[in-house]
Amino acid sequence: MAGIEAANTAGNTASEPATSPGTAACASPESTTGAGDQGLPSANSSAQPPSVRDEQLYNLRFACFDNAAYHAARAGYYEKLHRLIMATVIITSSATIASFGGVEPFQSYELWWGVVPLLASTSDLVWGPGSKAQTHAALRARYFELLADIEDGDPTPENCRRWSAALHRTYAAEPPITYRAVKAMAYNAATDALWPEEVAKDRRLYIPFYDRLRGRFFPLHAASYKPGKTIWQRVLQYVRRAKK
Repeated sequence: MAGIEAANTAGNTASEPATSPGTAACASPESTTGAGDQGLPSANSSAQPPSVRDEQLYNLRFACFDNAAYHAARAGYYEKLHRLIMATVIITSSATIASFGGVEPFQSYELWWGVVPLLASTSDLVWGPGSKAQTHAALRARYFELLADIEDGDPTPENCRRWSAALHRTYAAEPPITYRAVKAMAYNAATDALWPEEVAKDRRLYIPFYDRLRGRFFPLHAASYKPGKTIWQRVLQYVRRAKK
């Protein structure tokens, strides 16, 4: 799965694939001067964008942050769903046993107490939210391990090619479906991690509230998100202008 464009191309929509990190050369030893850690901005650095010589290294870091945030969100969602289904199975199974013992009011709904745990356990087995949570958690760990290698290593051309290859190998293990709204929220999280607030606020993707709700359940393949202000930010801006 190709990630959303790195922050230096935030003007594109969130549904467009990222350019391959292996298409550019890493910073050479003669051009390693730059602002911040390896020429990259941090939350406390100045608002200067990364220089062209550091573009690939920046894209690698952004891809790791972006995809790790996405898989953390999906892992949390599937883990909660799996626990909810298991809780439903346990509670309704207990009610079924109580109905067999003639306990009221469980005995009045004896059939339903048997059907609910059957459907819940079958859906958990077939859909597999527990295994999906483990898959996303493992992918999140792989991206953070790659990010740790990038932070700990020297940005030589050989290392950059190795990191780029590791990133693409991790892409090969991605699930076939990408949830666009969740991916856009992960993009914003990566933007907040790598840029100071005065820059990040103009680079965040605008995600409508209803997309934030339904985007956790539906892929929204046709969805497209661009940088912009939320409705509340627009209202606040209008109020400030009216006061002037």
